[in-house]
Amino acid sequence: MHRVNVYDKATGIPLYDRVWKWKDQEEQKSPGTVTGLVQFFYQFAREIDKGEVNRVVFEKSIEEESRGRYGARGSYPRFGMSMNAMHRAQQRRKSVVEDNRIELYTCDNDQIVAALFVGAHFGQDKAKGLAKAIADVFVDNFDKKLVELEPKLLQAGKNPEEATFNVTFMPEFDKFSEVVDKLIEDA
Repeated sequence: MHRVNVYDKATGIPLYDRVWKWKDQEEQKSPGTVTGLVQFFYQFAREIDKGEVNRVVFEKSIEEESRGRYGARGSYPRFGMSMNAMHRAQQRRKSVVEDNRIELYTCDNDQIVAALFVGAHFGQDKAKGLAKAIADVFVDNFDKKLVELEPKLLQAGKNPEEATFNVTFMPEFDKFSEVVDKLIEDA
């Protein structure tokens, strides 16, 4: 598990953000950066299709990673290698890719968008189910709070550039961490 981010669908204002493992510690402090990234993918999806984002895969370049880990020649099969050596090289290459892949899964409803960042080993079906569970349970747990905050969210979201970095509403949803822990445990 890398990160869970939930934001208000109408305004883009972050409501909940939890980080377990993230490369840049400074960016870890900015849920708005992640919210903006997810919004970008939704906008891109609307321009090319029906606007759904289910899964986005981020991975380091294989060559970049293999140079650092396996030397300048990397883990690509080369002329003259035995079948066993080629198989081992392909397995190392696959391992390098999977170890350096982060997958984004999203689920949205009328009120919120839930974004889940996981490692490649988490499993696609498990991650899809967890993203849906996070979205559903968030709304179930905070439906009244979301209705209560709606006028304030709409007012605060009038400037889209500032909205994604507005973290003033996040303390209202801090207790969701306990629920997320349970959902992850049950996934």
